[in-house]
Amino acid sequence: MTPKELGHELSKILPTAFNLFKEKQKGDYAVFNYSINASGSDEQNQFINYEYNIELYTRNKEQDIENKIMSILDVRGIEYEISESVYIESEKRFMTVFTFSFLTLKEA
Repeated sequence: MTPKELGHELSKILPTAFNLFKEKQKGDYAVFNYSINASGSDEQNQFINYEYNIELYTRNKEQDIENKIMSILDVRGIEYEISESVYIESEKRFMTVFTFSFLTLKEA
C-alpha cells in the first residue's frame, strides 16, 4: 500500500492528512506518516520496508471508525498494532495509533 493509496482510503472515512493539517480540525480526523528503509544484496534483489503510523483523533472513543481503519488493513492482509487510546487534554480528543509495516520488492 503506497502512502497515496492509504491517504485515499482513510479520506473515505474521515478528514486525513499526511503529517499534519495546516488548519485546526473541528471534528474527528486522522494523520498518518511513514518511513521507508531499502535493503538488498544487489540491484536485482532490493527490498523496501514501509513503516506506517496512523494517528486517529476523536472527541469520543469511536469503535466504528477504528473498525473501518482495521478493515482497510485487514482486506490487504496487513498485520497491525493498535495502541490504547489516550486522552489529550490540549486537543480535547482521544488519540489511537495504528502501527504497521510490510516488506515489498523494489520495482524496476
